[in-house]
Amino acid sequence: GEARGLAGDAAGPGGAAGPGAPAAPMPWLIAAADGPALRAQARRLAELLSARPDRTAADVGFSLAVSRSALSRRASVPVGDRARMVSALHALAEGKGEPGIADPAVRTAFLFTGQGAQRARMGAGLRTAFPVFAAAFDEVCQELDSRLEQPLSGVLSAVPGSPEATLLDRTDFAQTGLFAFEVALFRLLESWGVRPDVLTGHSVGALAAAHGARVLVLPHAAAARAARGLRLRGL
Repeated sequence: GEARGLAGDAAGPGGAAGPGAPAAPMPWLIAAADGPALRAQARRLAELLSARPDRTAADVGFSLAVSRSALSRRASVPVGDRARMVSALHALAEGKGEPGIADPAVRTAFLFTGQGAQRARMGAGLRTAFPVFAAAFDEVCQELDSRLEQPLSGVLSAVPGSPEATLLDRTDFAQTGLFAFEVALFRLLESWGVRPDVLTGHSVGALAAAHGARVLVLPHAAAARAARGLRLRGL
């Protein structure tokens, strides 16, 4: 369970976050087979953390996110200071103000955004923190690079305001950049057991949704995305 494994699986000496763990706090994700088991998990975790003040909120969130099974009854403790998050665990254990309870009967939908959401260095923090995101992001960029004037990863990692970063204002780089980010984010969530029942997308997001739904394999989706971006740029 969460409490038994959390004592050392993602922490180094002194409770420091392990490789790939983000420095910023993350929500604490808890899962169990049913409501009573979920409350018991929350109680054990709260007791462990009360006894282990060296464990940071980021370290706890990382451990829970990457090393726990995604069972049918789930809850998340929203990000806050560590004491407040532990207090929320106690409330969850007592059945009071249960934060973020996920009902397995509720269907989940993902909406992939269209052009206009792009920004310089989008995904940079996720690439550093999560190897699954980085691997997916790099795979998509490799599929797209032969169809662009310069490597997409370089444009997306450029310093805001630099000549390379301003290329994101162009439709071909904006749309391919969003496609790479959306696919990588989808795969990261999928690796955590977050699997939507419905996927849809607006404009550039439609192809990311089609790929996520296994309607289009990555080479075909990437080719369509690059071609669309180049065509729109010429309008």
